[in-house]
Amino acid sequence: MTQRRILIVEDERLQAVSLRRMLERLGYEVPALADSAEAALQMSRQTKPDLVLMDIKLEGRTDGVDAALMIMRECSIPTVFITGNTDSGTYQRAMEARPLGYLEKPIDPALLRATLREIFEGPI
Repeated sequence: MTQRRILIVEDERLQAVSLRRMLERLGYEVPALADSAEAALQMSRQTKPDLVLMDIKLEGRTDGVDAALMIMRECSIPTVFITGNTDSGTYQRAMEARPLGYLEKPIDPALLRATLREIFEGPI
């Protein structure tokens, strides 16, 4: 089986590095870390990951929901959102981007593993 590649888009460096370690322990490749919507789109074009793990709240004018929509439109790469903001308005807006998953921070490694397994291998 080919190693799946996951791009991490997270503007908090410590969280991005922690997520990278988690994913690598689970056997996934992390080709890049991006900290903005613009970097996420550029890295998606360059690295062509299988999935984007996207923080909803990003620094700059463009948030993670808009970034996910741009990446899907341009690169056809699906997204799993991660967020510390769990209000219903944020959730509703995120669902407009049709993500494959939605995880709340702090990320539970077991839930991350289960979510990714279901995405890449299908339901058990």
